[in-house]
Amino acid sequence: MNTDAAGSPEPTRAPRPHVFIGMTLLALTAALAASWLFVLRPAAKDNSIGVNDLVNSDVTKPDAVTTAKVGKQAPAVSLTGLDGGTITMDSLKGKVTVINFWASSCTPCIKEMPLLEKAHQEYGDEVAFLGVDVFEAPDLGREMIGRTGVTYRQTVDPTNEVLTQFGGVQLPHTVILRADGTVSALHNDAITDDQTLRDLVAAAKK
Repeated sequence: MNTDAAGSPEPTRAPRPHVFIGMTLLALTAALAASWLFVLRPAAKDNSIGVNDLVNSDVTKPDAVTTAKVGKQAPAVSLTGLDGGTITMDSLKGKVTVINFWASSCTPCIKEMPLLEKAHQEYGDEVAFLGVDVFEAPDLGREMIGRTGVTYRQTVDPTNEVLTQFGGVQLPHTVILRADGTVSALHNDAITDDQTLRDLVAAAKK
């Protein structure tokens, strides 16, 4: 017990409630941080990547293998459409096909999509166009489609494995298939003008 200047005993002061609350929160934060560092984080997949890693960067999923080669048949993959249907590479045979890989967080993709839509309208049934939304939830893809106004069919590649199989190391990535299903071009960059796309399609028709 403390005494005052006159020698009288002073009552012991109880710790303030907010001090206890602060110390409790600090302890909980430390415990959560330790759990993340030593328990949860090691259990996560070290090879997982996000959309931001794919935009303008040379990153691919380590356990996927690039199998698309110019002049060879396209990889026999299946894609799920945003409408719930399934698209196979065999189902695309019969006409030149433009496959465009994109993501809603990719600025070059957003700028490129109206150009692709314009070409889709101009070519009509002569050339097929297919979009592939990479590594994000379908709702984000649908929102992007609404903003850009594209009308050609859209699919999803939630783990970016199809992108990697088609030789994509960044977004946007465009693949041109000939009518017989062989790969005509792997364009790993944004298409910024109409002529570039026309040249790619013309080469696939030869």
